Amino acid sequence: MGWMAFVETDFGEVIRVIRPDGLAGGKALLSFLTIAGSGCSKSNLAEEAIVAWINDFNESSEFNFCDTLEKLNNVYFSGNWDYQDDEYDFFLYRSPGSEMSEADFKRAIEEVRKMWTDIQELIRDVKVLVDEFRKSHLKETDWYVEQDTIGDFEGLLNALILAKERNAREVRIRIE
Repeated sequence: MGWMAFVETDFGEVIRVIRPDGLAGGKALLSFLTIAGSGCSKSNLAEEAIVAWINDFNESSEFNFCDTLEKLNNVYFSGNWDYQDDEYDFFLYRSPGSEMSEADFKRAIEEVRKMWTDIQELIRDVKVLVDEFRKSHLKETDWYVEQDTIGDFEGLLNALILAKERNAREVRIRIE
């Protein structure tokens, strides 16, 4: 089974990201966000190919790639982190072989708790990315495959719009 993405809302609803072709979204989304986010990180030295791809995006768009991606990069997490602070033993039970310390476990939970963001702003940024992807001016890479990336981002956009229609104000994205 591959990666699946979910939009979690501030009122407890979880909406699965489904691409327009009916497939579950997640794998291309995670791949793109992981690699592209590293290219926008101030503390990371990204591969030259990633930096070149981002520069191509910026040159052919009226939007700055890293500015547009900033909010999205701060609201997604991978894995199931629906734990309380006192559930470290339960986490170890569900994750046999994990070497995560209890302090790191608590830090991870706290980071996920802080990931909520304004849905309107996130919808705006995801729309920008989808529109730019649809222009077909971006070079395909192992982490940007036009059809798959567009499908996952369109599915994400649809899930966000549905969450907004259901009165969500804040969301975060879980990929597992």
